[in-house]
Parts: sequence; structure tokens; C-alpha cells
Amino acid sequence: MADVERPKLASGPSLLRLLMAGVALLLLIYAAALLVVIEFVYRGLIAAPIAWLLTRLGSLSAALRG
Repeated sequence: MADVERPKLASGPSLLRLLMAGVALLLLIYAAALLVVIEFVYRGLIAAPIAWLLTRLGSLSAALRG
């Protein structure tokens, strides 16, 4: 009968490293998604009203001067 070696299972530390890498990747994806959400919220709720207000104030000051 031939002596056949069975494949060894992954050791504990390599599984732990794989788990840590997976968690780090998830955190990176969540951070990128959060930055995208913050950018769209800034554009929609802050930048647009400021641009509108500056436009109105510019036309108001031009009307007062002229």
C-alpha cells in the first residue's frame, strides 16, 4: 500500500491573517463609500445654497450700485 500524504489544513495564524485582511478590506470599502456620501451631501446641501446665495447677493449689490 502506498504512503500518501494528506494535504495539511491551513494553520491558525494564516487563517487569522486572512481574516484580518478581509476586515481591513471591508473597512477600506466602507471608508471610501462614506467619503462618496459626504461629497454628495456637501454638493447638494451646502455648496448649491452657497452658490445661490452668492448669486443673489451679487445681483442685489449690482442693483444697489446702478
